[in-house]
Amino acid sequence: MASNELDRLRALASFADQICGLANDGEEARRRINHLISRSEEDIKTKSLEIQMQQSHIALLKHLDGFMSRPLDAAGQFRLGEAPGAAPGAGPRAIADRK
Repeated sequence: MASNELDRLRALASFADQICGLANDGEEARRRINHLISRSEEDIKTKSLEIQMQQSHIALLKHLDGFMSRPLDAAGQFRLGEAPGAAPGAGPRAIADRK
């Protein structure tokens, strides 16, 4: 990953040199700078989405870990849809009614 970042920095440095070479043509330099900004914004959005996906994945794993560590009932089964401590057979509504 570090080599990819280094390559990107080198490419950006080269691009900056090209822009400096176009000092006489302000419109072309402006267009290239705007292109660079757009590319950077897209990279930031992509990284942000990757971070959100990782956070969601971690939350899901924590939730699954909590589910798997729940005690079994007398029949050796997980009681899906029932709040811990709710009356057996109370169903999913017991979760919403319990406060």
